Formats: sequence, structure tokens, C-alpha cells
Amino acid sequence: MYSPAIPELTPKPRVAERLGVSSRAILNWMSDPKLNFPEPIRINARVYFRTTDIDQWVVNRARASTRGGAK
Repeated sequence: MYSPAIPELTPKPRVAERLGVSSRAILNWMSDPKLNFPEPIRINARVYFRTTDIDQWVVNRARASTRGGAK
């Protein structure tokens, strides 16, 4: 029987806490296509993110800042 892997999800408030910003900042980042912030997953009106997507986004932002500017 096939059982798809269920990704680890992190709620938006925890993502904000981890990144040291407000939940409102997360909403702003989500609406700015230049930042390429990960797509959320909405479950029962709550917003979650795949933990691996957030981890990769942080790595990409760090790499971009060391190259002389975020892209």
C-alpha cells in the first residue's frame, strides 16, 4: 500500500518567531514576489509552511546576501 510522505509543517507564528520577525512581516513577504517566500499551506483557516521550504529559503537568502545583494 502506498503511503505518501507527510511534510513537516510549521505554523506561521512559529516561522515568524524562528526568523525573528512579526507575523505581519511574514504576510508582507508572502505578498512580495521578489522575495520568493515559500507558498503556505492553509488548513482550516490556519497558515502553515513546509519546514524544509523555510529552511531552504533561509539558506538561499543567506547566499544571496553574501554575494552582495538579495535576489
